[in-house]
Amino acid sequence: MMSKKQIYTPQKKIHPNQHLQNQRAPALIKKLDRPLLSVAMMVKNEEDFLEDALKSAQKIADEIVVVDTGSTDRTVEIAKAYNTKLSFYEWQNDFSDARNETIRRSQGDWIFILDADERIVAKNQNPKFFQDFRNHLVPSVHFPYQALMLNVSNQTLAGAEMNSLHSVRVFPRHEHLKYQNRVHNQFAVCVPNVEKQPDMSLQIYPHIYLIHLGYDPDVYAKKKKTARSLPLIEAMVKENPNNYIYRFYLGREYLINKKYSLAIEILEETIFELLDQPEKGYFVETLKTLLYIYEIEKTILVEAEKIEVLAAAGVAYAKEQPDFWYHLALAQYQLKKNNDAIQSAKKCIETLENFEIKQTSQSNPYLFVTPWKAYELASEIFWALDQYQDAYQMFLKILKQKPETEAGWPFLLNSACAIAIDQKDSQNLALLLEKLIIHPDTPLDMFFVQLDLLIQ
Repeated sequence: MMSKKQIYTPQKKIHPNQHLQNQRAPALIKKLDRPLLSVAMMVKNEEDFLEDALKSAQKIADEIVVVDTGSTDRTVEIAKAYNTKLSFYEWQNDFSDARNETIRRSQGDWIFILDADERIVAKNQNPKFFQDFRNHLVPSVHFPYQALMLNVSNQTLAGAEMNSLHSVRVFPRHEHLKYQNRVHNQFAVCVPNVEKQPDMSLQIYPHIYLIHLGYDPDVYAKKKKTARSLPLIEAMVKENPNNYIYRFYLGREYLINKKYSLAIEILEETIFELLDQPEKGYFVETLKTLLYIYEIEKTILVEAEKIEVLAAAGVAYAKEQPDFWYHLALAQYQLKKNNDAIQSAKKCIETLENFEIKQTSQSNPYLFVTPWKAYELASEIFWALDQYQDAYQMFLKILKQKPETEAGWPFLLNSACAIAIDQKDSQNLALLLEKLIIHPDTPLDMFFVQLDLLIQ
């Protein structure tokens, strides 16, 4: 379905009818008395988030279209205060139906899809990117079947990034461009009465991105998204049992709600059916999610041999994905295949440091593994191989990135101090000893052991 995939680069664009043909397009549209860009929002009971979303939308929009589906809090009052184009729509138990209604009620030549728990942010906080973005909203040779994807950073309320992915958010307002699926709605070309839908030209626009707060655990629980989403996804799978994409969504919903056994059951079944036909579903996303659950849910025993086989299948299909290399290294390390494990760990670090989205599709996988986790795994394997200097270099990288709230600091700091003393690395030793003594999880006698080594 998707083709002509590329990273967004500004270039001259030609509209088939020639009525918008250069970067003066916003001025031309203004003379025609219609908005260039409509930010389209569907909302319900979003008083905690809506105001910040509207403030961010004002930086980029000609009109902000808010369609309320039944709020009982201050959502409507807030929308009116920001001079939005507010209207109401009865909820039909279908997210795509409501999303499409926001598009129908918009007047802009382009639509920007935004949720109330999202904020539009310029890269490096540079406001010039907002105008740069608007200047390039000119129909291309692919008009109308074109769209821009933005990076969506899923963050906690405290600002920690959980993961990120690219999502279609900006496209021409056209009757053939709309959303499908009752839940986890997906953007699509929907031309009636044709055997094959036209290809969609997708581009990644890198200079603005979205912060999404809706997957913060407290927010997710408070909004009771499970009660709203899970029955719809289960109904989709029941109606289409052979739809592997719907099954992935169901497994992910179980994961979000910590129903790990159910998530593993549906994702394993899906992966085993996809191994010989990965193109028929979200193979990369499904396998990544399954491996992630294996790692975080320690009470569910999964044989390392099984993880090794699945991770190797992931590497064979998508060797550019760091997550597959990470889980392959972890399984090999648990199986005491340390020489194989360190090679896999090195590949994980290499792919992480060079990772980029090379393919634009609406199912672009995000990263579960973070650099510090890859460095930490490599350090453990180097240590097991008695390659202490290599382990030490990993320790120094971990120190700069690993959150203080994560486990494992005592071993890390104790080991790093020992090597720093042995290597006479006075430049880093003072910092390491300081972190060792002040870290709340570190036994005090560990510090004095290191101090004794230093004195000797």
